[in-house]
Amino acid sequence: MDIQPVTALPDTRPEPVRHMPVTTHMGGDMARSASGATPGVTPAVARDQPGLWLQVLGPIAARHADTVLDLGHARQRAVLAVLAVEPDRLVSRSAIVDAVWNDRPPRSADNLVQTYVSRLRRVLRPACPDRSVPLLVSQDQGYRLRVTADQLDLLRFRELAARARSARSAGSLADAASCFERALEWWRGDPLADLTTLRAYPLVVALDDEWITSVIDYADVCEALGRSHHAVGRLRAAAARHPLDERLHSRLMVALAMAGHRSGAMQVYRAVRDRLDSELGIRPGPELSASYLRILRETSAPGARDVTGRQEVVPRQLPRAVPDFVGRAEHLRGLAAALGESGRPGSPLPVIVISGPAGVGKTTLALHWAHSVADRFPDGQIHVDLLGFSPSGAPATLGQVIRRLLEMLGVPAERTPATLDAQLDLYRSLLAGKRVLIVLDNARDSEQIRPLLPAAPGCLTLVTSRDSLLGLAASHGARLLPLDVFTHAEAEEFITVGMRSRHGPHEARATAEIIRLCDRLPLALAIVVARAQAHRAWPLAALADDLRGSPVRLDALDAGEATVNVRAVFSWSYRELSPAAARVFRLLGLHGGPDIGTGAVASLAGLPPHCSRPLTGELARVHMIAEHAPQRFAMHDLLRAYAADELRKQEMDAERLAAIRRVLDYYLHSARSAALAINPGRDGLELGPASAGVVPERMSERGRANDWFQEEYEVLLKAIDLAVESGLDDYAWQIPWTLVNYFDRRGRWQDWVATHQTALSAARRSGSALGQAITHENISIVYVHLGCHEDAQAHLQHAISINRRLRIPAGQARCLLDISRTFESQDRYDDALEQASTALSLYRKLGHQLGQARALNAVGWSSAHLGDARRAIACCERALEIHGKLDNRLGQAATLDSLGYAHTQIGRHADAIGCYLRALDLLGRDERTFQVACVLTNLATSYKAAGDDEATAVASQEALSILSELRHPDLGRTITRLTNAGIPAAEWPAGR
Repeated sequence: MDIQPVTALPDTRPEPVRHMPVTTHMGGDMARSASGATPGVTPAVARDQPGLWLQVLGPIAARHADTVLDLGHARQRAVLAVLAVEPDRLVSRSAIVDAVWNDRPPRSADNLVQTYVSRLRRVLRPACPDRSVPLLVSQDQGYRLRVTADQLDLLRFRELAARARSARSAGSLADAASCFERALEWWRGDPLADLTTLRAYPLVVALDDEWITSVIDYADVCEALGRSHHAVGRLRAAAARHPLDERLHSRLMVALAMAGHRSGAMQVYRAVRDRLDSELGIRPGPELSASYLRILRETSAPGARDVTGRQEVVPRQLPRAVPDFVGRAEHLRGLAAALGESGRPGSPLPVIVISGPAGVGKTTLALHWAHSVADRFPDGQIHVDLLGFSPSGAPATLGQVIRRLLEMLGVPAERTPATLDAQLDLYRSLLAGKRVLIVLDNARDSEQIRPLLPAAPGCLTLVTSRDSLLGLAASHGARLLPLDVFTHAEAEEFITVGMRSRHGPHEARATAEIIRLCDRLPLALAIVVARAQAHRAWPLAALADDLRGSPVRLDALDAGEATVNVRAVFSWSYRELSPAAARVFRLLGLHGGPDIGTGAVASLAGLPPHCSRPLTGELARVHMIAEHAPQRFAMHDLLRAYAADELRKQEMDAERLAAIRRVLDYYLHSARSAALAINPGRDGLELGPASAGVVPERMSERGRANDWFQEEYEVLLKAIDLAVESGLDDYAWQIPWTLVNYFDRRGRWQDWVATHQTALSAARRSGSALGQAITHENISIVYVHLGCHEDAQAHLQHAISINRRLRIPAGQARCLLDISRTFESQDRYDDALEQASTALSLYRKLGHQLGQARALNAVGWSSAHLGDARRAIACCERALEIHGKLDNRLGQAATLDSLGYAHTQIGRHADAIGCYLRALDLLGRDERTFQVACVLTNLATSYKAAGDDEATAVASQEALSILSELRHPDLGRTITRLTNAGIPAAEWPAGR
C-alpha cells in the first residue's frame, strides 16, 4: 500500500511518553503527555474503586478506596509482586524464594516468605470484600493471589487489549483504537520499576513484550484509520526503551512517514541501521527493510517514479529453457519439495543450490524448473550469470552484479547509490515485501553468493555452481541438490528425443556405445546429438567409432564453440584449482578407478595423508572428483581422460612412471598386510621396501582386512591392468597372490583364473621363476574348485619342477598337499593320503611346524573317508594342538571341520556338532564367507543325524543364505548335498 501523507499535523514532534515513578501521594494533577495518559497518576477508574486496587504496571502500589496501603520494605513488596504477575495462579514457595533473592537465598528464606505473607495478609485484609475469604491463599507449599480485573491493573490492561483485538477482527477499527488507548493508559513505566531484584524475572520481562505488542497493534489500527500521528508518541517511547527492536522502529518509520515526516523516518532508519551494525554486526532485517522500501516507494500516480527515480518494473529475466527437457525426475521432486516445505506460514523461502561437475546440466535444470514455477513469483524473475567458471576466467565482481541487479529492478544508473553498501541496502529494500525468483547462475563460491541473498522472506534464490557451496548450507541453511550425470535410461531418452528428426530408428547397440563413451555426461551427449543432426546420413555407429577412435576421446566432443566443447568446459574448472590440487587431479588420470581412497591418493602424489586430504577436499568441492563415501573418491571417465591428457602435457614420463610405482606399491603392500591378517599361516611373499612417499595400510585384524579387500577389490583388479600397461610385471603377478584368500572366501573363481593367467604371463616376461611357481600353484587351486583336475595337476607339476630347481623344499611340500586336494576332489582318497603323507614327511624333515599341522589335517581327512576314524581323530587332534600353539585360527577351524567329520563317521554326532560350533567361533559367526557356509552345511547334516530338526533348519538356511548372497558357484552342489542328507527343500531360504 502506498503511503498517503497527512498534510496537517498539530504537533510536528510529538513528545514521547515519560515513564515517571509513582509518588507516595496518589492524588494531584500533572500535565498530560501526548499519549493521553497522565504520567505518575493512576487512571481515574482506580481512584473510584470501592475496594482493593493493585498496580504493577509501574512501581508496585496498592490502595483501598482513597487510602494508600503500606506494603512494607522491598523484599516484602517483591513477594506480593511475584504473586501479582501470576494472578489467581498457585506459585510455589521455592519459586518465590528464587525470584526474590535471585537464586541466592539465605537459609531462613522459607521462613521469611511465610513472615512476609502473614504481614501482607494483615495489610490487605481490610480491603477484602469477604473477610472470611482471604485474597492471599496458602495452598500446597505455595500461595495464590485471588484478584480480578477490577482489582489489578495488569488484568484490566489484558481485558481491554483483548477487547481491542476482538473489535479489530470484527472490523470496528474506531472501537479497537479506543480500547487500545484505554489499555495503554494503565502503563505508567517499567513494570515493578521500584523492585530492582525482579528486573530480570522472566514474567516481568514478558510483561514488557505484551506492552510492545499492544503498541504495535495500536499503530496498525491507527494506520488503517489514517491516524498514524496518534501512535507516534507511544511508538517513540517504545523505540527509545528498545533501541535495537526492528519491529518498533519499522512501525515508527511508517507512522512518521504517513504523518508527513519522511525525513524523520529516514533518520530513524539510519540510526537503527548504524546501531545494528556497530552493536550486533548485522544488517537490517526484512521488516525494517520493507518499511524503508515503502517509504522509498511513495507515489502520487500510477507509473510514476519513486524517490530513487526508479520506474516500477516487473523483471522477466529468465533465459529461454531447452524445449525438450528429459529426465531428472528425482531432482525436480527435490526442488518442488524444497519450495513446498518452505511454504509454511511465516517460513521464508529457501536458498537452493544445484551443484555438480562441468557439463552435467545444472543451468538446464535450473531454468527448466524456474520457468515451471515462475507464476508463483508475480513480482518478477531475475537471472544473473556470475561467471564463476567461464572462458574469461574472471568471476563477476560484487559491484558488477549488484549494479546489474538494480538495473533489472528499474533503478537508473544515475540514481544508483555511490557506495557498494548503499547499493546492497537498496537492492534488499527493493525486494522487501515482494515475491521474486532470483537465479544466480554459475557461482564461483559461497562468498560470491552471500551478499546477494535477499532478506525478503517471499524471495526464492536458486543457485548453480560447480562448487558444492557447503559454506552456504552451513551459514544460511541452503538446501543442497547435487547433480550427477544421467542414468543410463535418461541418457537413452535424451538421445531418442534428440534423434526424432532423423530418418529411421537409431541403432540400439551404437546408442549404448555412445552412452558409454560419453560417460552419460549431458553436454557430451548433446554434442553427439548435434553432430548426428548435422550429418543425417551418418549412422550412429560411425559417431561411436569416431569417439572410440580419437587419440583423446575429448577431441570428438567439440561442437565448435567454447561453451559446447567438453575439454573447454573442463578447463574452466581445472584452471581455478590451486597448483597442488591441480597436480593431484592430473595424477588421478593414471588411476583406473572405479574409486580411490585417501591413502592411495597420498601415495600416488607422494604426500603425507594429512597433506593430501585438503587437496581432495578442494577437488571434491568443485566436483572434479566425487566423495561418494567417506574418504573415497570417484572420477567420471571423461574427467579422467582430461586429467590424463593434462598429465601427458605437463609431466615427464619419469614422473608419471614414479607415480604409478607409488600407487602400485601402496596397493601391493596394503594387500599383502590384509592377506596375512586373514590367513597368518600363509607362506608370506617377501617384498622389498615401498617407494618413498608411500604409506601403506597396516592391518592385523581379520575383520578389518576383509573390509579392506571388499572396499578395494575392483580397484585391485584395475591395478593389475595398470601394472601390465606400464610394464611393471612384478606387480602384475604379486597383487594376484594377495587376492587368493579373498577369491577363495568369496567364490570369485573366474576373477581368480583371469588375474592369475595375467600374473603367469607377467612372471614369465619378468623372468621371475618364483613368481611362476607361486602362480602355477594358485591356478591349480582354483582349477580344483572348477573341477578341472587335469589342468590343476599340470600346473602343480610345473610348480613342483620350479621349486625343485630353485631348491625350495617347503614349496615342494606345499604342492604335494595341493596335489592331495586334487585327488580328494575326485574321491581318490588313497592317492590323496599318499601325497599328504609324503608332504608330512618332508615338513618333518624341515621342522616346518605349520606345514606339519596342515599335512596332518590332510592325512586325517583322507583317513576318515577311508574308514580309519581312529587314525583320523589322532592326526587331527595333533594338528589342532600345533595350530593352537601357533595361534592359527583358520588352521584350527579347518582341522575342527575335519575332526567333526571323523566323529560323524563313527556316530559321535554330539562330538561332531561340538567341533563344528568351535570352528564357527574361530571363523567368526558373523562372517559371510564360503568357509563359514561349508562348516554350517556340515553342521546341518550332523544335526539331522542327531535328530534335531529345528537346529538342522537354522544351519542349512544360514549356509544357503550365505552362498546365495555371495552368488557362489558351489550353491547347487551344496543343495544337492543337503538333499541327499534328507534335509527338505522347504527349510531352505526363499529367493535363493
